[in-house]
Amino acid sequence: LAFPLLNLEPYFNFGRLRPLHTSAVIFAFGGNALISTSFYVVQRTCRARLAFPGLARFVFWGYQLFIVLAATGYLLGITQSREYAEPEWYVDLWLTIVWLAYLAVFVGTIVKRKEPHIYVANWFYLSFILTIAMLHVVNNLALPVSLLGSKSYSAFAGVQDALTQWWYGHNAVGFFLTAGFLAMMYYFVYRAARLGTDAGHGVLGDAVDAQLGRHDQRLDDAERRVGQGSHRSDHPHVRAQPGILRHEHLRRPADVDQERQLAFALY
Repeated sequence: LAFPLLNLEPYFNFGRLRPLHTSAVIFAFGGNALISTSFYVVQRTCRARLAFPGLARFVFWGYQLFIVLAATGYLLGITQSREYAEPEWYVDLWLTIVWLAYLAVFVGTIVKRKEPHIYVANWFYLSFILTIAMLHVVNNLALPVSLLGSKSYSAFAGVQDALTQWWYGHNAVGFFLTAGFLAMMYYFVYRAARLGTDAGHGVLGDAVDAQLGRHDQRLDDAERRVGQGSHRSDHPHVRAQPGILRHEHLRRPADVDQERQLAFALY
């Protein structure tokens, strides 16, 4: 806007680049962070591999295709003019398929878990996935002009259309940008604070590997993650000596050795 000559018409003007940048930050960067960390965290906290590895790969690559379709649509001027929901009907339909596959993988992993307790981060991830699915479907209800064309018309009109759009917009911030990232914090902040999980290996690399299916539950998790393992009611140590290890015992710095791994002899 300050330098109009930098607007390269028609594809690279401010009106098209601004929503492209906004959606890239939220849905490309943020969406990939949420999907990859959710696949990583659900395996770690459920002590189970992803339920459908092939479907998980489809979710990853399918979401990248959604990003490409949405980005090219912005530059080509293909939009339904709904803030934070600009892609047209064919992109919305593809994202719905990918998102349902994402839900199936996540819920399937929780169902087959070996850990009786469902860790709090997984509840936040699940609420984010379910709510975004509902918001996306309702807000993008539209009738295509042609099956071979990109143009469509919203199922709502006037005030109803405006109310639906910002019912979506407000709750997308609440569940995509808040609930999902709180789920990350419930696992990674706890882990970084060394209160019960091993912080000795790369979190980002493991999360990417988990999403691509190259890395699953570590075999020694039950022993290394003392804070989430040895205090469980089904652990033999608990039956022998009730209350041998609780989370509050892990808060003392002296309980952590120089390699940032929890010491086993806490008593």
